[in-house]
Amino acid sequence: PQSVRVQLVRHMDPWQLCHFAIPFVLPLRPEDFTGLLISEVDFSQRLMRFGFRFGGFDFNKGQQSFQVPFPKEIAPLLAACVGTRRAGPLLRGRSIWQGSSPRVEAATAADVVDYCEGQLADAPGGDIQSAQDAKRVLRRAIKDLGGACSNALAREFGVLRDAVGLSNAVHFYDLRASCNTEMDRSKVSPWVMKYIKGHASRDCEPAYLSIDIGTALDSYFDFLTPLLTAMQERAVCLGLVPGHGAAAETDCQPEEKT
Repeated sequence: PQSVRVQLVRHMDPWQLCHFAIPFVLPLRPEDFTGLLISEVDFSQRLMRFGFRFGGFDFNKGQQSFQVPFPKEIAPLLAACVGTRRAGPLLRGRSIWQGSSPRVEAATAADVVDYCEGQLADAPGGDIQSAQDAKRVLRRAIKDLGGACSNALAREFGVLRDAVGLSNAVHFYDLRASCNTEMDRSKVSPWVMKYIKGHASRDCEPAYLSIDIGTALDSYFDFLTPLLTAMQERAVCLGLVPGHGAAAETDCQPEEKT
């Protein structure tokens, strides 16, 4: 529930706060947002764009192209993920975030494409027998560029879970169901929910054409005000954003374990 996610936020370090900003708020598949590139995040429109990449060999489960809005409150956290870089994976492994060099440096979006497509072309014969094999090669290439993986996020979530005394039965992948449940409670249209999760269905296509993606999640983001406020306050406490107003007066000490 949102109240538990708020408690988890208050225990996060800078890497955790920035890298859990997406899964704590949006019901995206981990494989989708961990593979997101800087070039696929539009900060001016507050949109993340998903679809086919690298000659069509990297794709989401539904094999759809779609856009997902994100709330203004997490924009500074996503900007912190980018840092001073111009290209590469949006989310980075903890050691890379802390200053280690990735196996491969990419200065431009074209460098990312060249490296990933080069890895695909240079894969040993027999390694790629299916579209999923090609996708695995490309996701390894994104990790070479410093990208975080869903397994690393799952481990970090376990650390947070233990810090607040949650049951071991609570897992990182439960966050997606949490967001789905709260979208339903905030009266988000079922068509919008299907669209932003990249669901594929011929029956959905006419409804998708009428979706105003800019306002589609407004009611849901309003519902998340306690969580988004907690994220803003924690970002101030950790020095990720300048402090002002009530957020600057927030006690930065983590809550005691419940």
